Amino acid sequence: MEIGAGEGSLCRKVHAALPASRVTGLDLVPRPPGLLPAIDWRCGNFFHTLGDTEAEVCMGSLILHHFSDAALRELGERLQSFRLIIFCEPLRSRLPLFLSKLSNPFLGEVTRHDMPASIRAGFRRGELTALMGLDSKKWIIRELSHWRGSLRLVASRR
Repeated sequence: MEIGAGEGSLCRKVHAALPASRVTGLDLVPRPPGLLPAIDWRCGNFFHTLGDTEAEVCMGSLILHHFSDAALRELGERLQSFRLIIFCEPLRSRLPLFLSKLSNPFLGEVTRHDMPASIRAGFRRGELTALMGLDSKKWIIRELSHWRGSLRLVASRR
């Protein structure tokens, strides 16, 4: 299951890699055109639709930095029943912010604004785990960061 599935790109990739798996996208937007019928789609606030969806894995890309600390705590509580949680978010760091400024001549107006705003709203290692209340006694947690600006959280149930 992907939360904040947007255009369904990640759902498509997961379905292509694991065609026998049930893949579900949750987002506020309606089902994207051309999405394979085998991919389930739930339109609405995923804080409400999350509990109605059976899945062992919850994933998301560039979605969590849009939420308040309180919303992240609530989401962490709702994710306790999953076996695996995978998120990729912006790394809040000086180098990615500097690189975003260097990219400005090649970016459109919206991206010139959104990229540094997302980096500033992003996370440093350890923050996302703490904000979501993921207890290391219940989860095996790996956080990986890349100098270009990504933070990956992989948490599997012990």
